[in-house]
Amino acid sequence: MKTPSGAVWRADWVDARGKRRRELLGTDKRLAERLLRERINERDAILSGVLTGKERLTLSALKDEYLADLATYAKPPHHADTKRCLERWVEILDDPEVRRIEPSAVLQRRRERLKEGRANRTINAEAGALTSALNWAVRQGLLNASPLANLKPLPLTAATRKKKRRALTDGEIAKLVKAARQHDEQTRRYVMAERTIESGTKSRSWNERERRPPIPQEPLFRTLLETGIRWNEAATLRWSDLDLGTLTLTIRPENEKSSRGRSIPITSELASALQRLRERHEATTGRLPHAHAPVFLASRGAAWKGRMNSNARKLLRDLLAAAGIAWKDEDTGETIDLHALRHTCATRLARQGMPPQSLMKLLGHADINLTMKHYTHLRTEDVRQDLAGISPLPLGDDDEAAPIRAAESELGTYSALDPAEQTDLDPGCDSQLQGVEEFGRSTPARVRTWNRLVRSQVLYPVELRVRFRVRKITASPR
Repeated sequence: MKTPSGAVWRADWVDARGKRRRELLGTDKRLAERLLRERINERDAILSGVLTGKERLTLSALKDEYLADLATYAKPPHHADTKRCLERWVEILDDPEVRRIEPSAVLQRRRERLKEGRANRTINAEAGALTSALNWAVRQGLLNASPLANLKPLPLTAATRKKKRRALTDGEIAKLVKAARQHDEQTRRYVMAERTIESGTKSRSWNERERRPPIPQEPLFRTLLETGIRWNEAATLRWSDLDLGTLTLTIRPENEKSSRGRSIPITSELASALQRLRERHEATTGRLPHAHAPVFLASRGAAWKGRMNSNARKLLRDLLAAAGIAWKDEDTGETIDLHALRHTCATRLARQGMPPQSLMKLLGHADINLTMKHYTHLRTEDVRQDLAGISPLPLGDDDEAAPIRAAESELGTYSALDPAEQTDLDPGCDSQLQGVEEFGRSTPARVRTWNRLVRSQVLYPVELRVRFRVRKITASPR
């Protein structure tokens, strides 16, 4: 068709639904022909079943649909993380059509993140959000195949882990709990203004002002160390979840990572500490906590957030510093954070002989390999102590083997034969030794390792040495 500015090429074709389509493709004939071929090929692919006809869906539109469906069954933290990753991918890839997403672009982004020093696990999580959205589109019939179907995740090994945790020793546990008690006492004295009142610098009315004591934090860290529950599980724990009669702590499915829920037995000492904590809640808030009130509160009475926040991390860092414990080992790079307290509980119980199945149930794991691989930081000394209680290897108790074992214990596996030792043999064994010498000379295929004529130090097999020693021991005198 002609326009005032010149000729414009218009395409006229029938789409996959049988509807006639007309579209202006530009002033360049070659470009217009290429665009028309693309539309014809796309129509033929849809008619043949290779495409679904919905591939023009953009990544941003897919993100909205996927997140809306994900919100119906995923937990809020996972939904928030996935949303953040997908929004970043929309920005990086410039919101393309989902069918035109190139694996090379994803690989390029992955290489950039590796150069930034990100861990393989973090990079896999970012790429996993995109691949999960594309796989969801395939299941919903929006895509015939995912462009990233053959994208393999980066390996996850001990060498690729950027954040390594370590377990506290028994001595460090005692120091940390003591530091928490001292911190609670210092906070109480500060809030109650005891030092200022003792100094007498304020008026009587100021000294008599009503002040409520802070919530102690020692029971929180003690519970994390004794039960091994996650921080989110501790922050969302309610008084109705604690049964002081049966000494049981219940993690509700909606607060557990695996959404299965579990019951954890607790000691009577920990139950008494939690009961005293409830009384402190009443003194601080002015009312007895109800059944659905949080068990653990911050010092001023505010509820802890479910996800690890900066205040909780800072509190642990302060306690570690007060206890003289480095939060990060400069040599190994291992760190101590809130989740490391869970590792500490698992390692401590494993050292004391708790069966792996019981430990797995306590931690709420579905795979015992996860429990033993990542949560039990056993040292070489722990294995050495376990081996000390194992019975020695049975070597047999028959009379013929006893002299041989005694000779092996005395002489070792191999030794050098000093010529002076040749006179130690019993003269009654000369005939036997002569037979051995003749045996060595009559065997051309063997290398003679010892006879009475050799004066230099040589190594000889334990079988011959033991035979000579045993004959000396057992030979009767003339």
